[in-house]
Amino acid sequence: MKIGRNDACPCGSGKKFKKCCLGKATAPGGPGHLPHSYPSLRELKAQPGQPMPHLPAYSVAKLIEKNDLSTLEPGLRRRVKELAQASWSLEKVAAMETDDLEARLRSYGVIYSRERFLHLSEGLSSAWQLSEIWRTQDPVTCRGMDEDFLGFAACELWKRLLPERPSMEMIDDWLEEGYNVLLEDECQACDFWWKAWRALQPRFLPTMRTMLETSDVFQGTYLLYNWCQEFENWLLNAALHDRRFAAIGEQFCREWLAQFSGKKPGLQVNFRRSWAEFTFKIGEVEQARTILEETLDAFPNNPWSYVALADAYSHLFADLMYHLPFDLEKANHYLQLGLQRLKKGEHKVLQERLDGLKEAVPVSQKPLPAKKQLD
Repeated sequence: MKIGRNDACPCGSGKKFKKCCLGKATAPGGPGHLPHSYPSLRELKAQPGQPMPHLPAYSVAKLIEKNDLSTLEPGLRRRVKELAQASWSLEKVAAMETDDLEARLRSYGVIYSRERFLHLSEGLSSAWQLSEIWRTQDPVTCRGMDEDFLGFAACELWKRLLPERPSMEMIDDWLEEGYNVLLEDECQACDFWWKAWRALQPRFLPTMRTMLETSDVFQGTYLLYNWCQEFENWLLNAALHDRRFAAIGEQFCREWLAQFSGKKPGLQVNFRRSWAEFTFKIGEVEQARTILEETLDAFPNNPWSYVALADAYSHLFADLMYHLPFDLEKANHYLQLGLQRLKKGEHKVLQERLDGLKEAVPVSQKPLPAKKQLD
């Protein structure tokens, strides 16, 4: 923000700006540069040409701390790097004692008390949004990069004062922690992600039938559309090593399908196939059969509706907990039915499965399954 001629000089001399550094201010990074003239993250995101309009300031702050600025255009990347060298950070604020955080807020003009913090949080899902209330309603004196302290402090205080009601930023952290450990420990990653889903799912309104309609509930570093599909896939993998993830996967897919009925048919079929697989794994064979049959009834124009039933009867891709009684006649029936109903352009996967029936054997004759690899 622009520093007024009669404002206190940001260099800390105690003099007015016009009698101190007014004539010394230059472009960012040059001689005489004034650190306090850096924009806040909120202002930085509003810069023309910003390629990440969907990312909230909290996510941008995390990218800065990780030095992951590859998605920014070069000019903005330079300015963000400069900001990172001279500003508050999430790490610095997290290391502060609660009393020191609160005292700093008061010194910046925030009318702060823990009671008011809890009151302002009511009806909000984002801690950073709470800091915007301070900025607009209170006689805040901090400017530029120091404004970021308000957002960082609100996020940290929410973690400490309201752990039972996770903020949008806390959920975003859990998603990130899952990705950070995914390749080393997929089960631990799924635990992080399950915690995130348990916090998110109750906040979805009945009217939110697609994931694009959930932006009021969650805006973070990761897109829910992509993350939900990755979570579904990795739960299938984790369930091969720990059966508790089969129950988690069954609940996740069931809740996802109940919420997002407005998604395109292909995604609906994918989630229903996974739902059936998890249901097999928890021992509910008849329920799994019903899911697959209902999928075919609801989506008769999707070849994977036929493939799913055929695979369950042929045991082509079954593990010890995923199958119906071995029945090549029924597997052939569903594949032939698909060939009759669908256009020739959708016959390829059906024909591949028909050819595979020649090699099909009951699951009882298969070796123990190897770890499932994701595409």
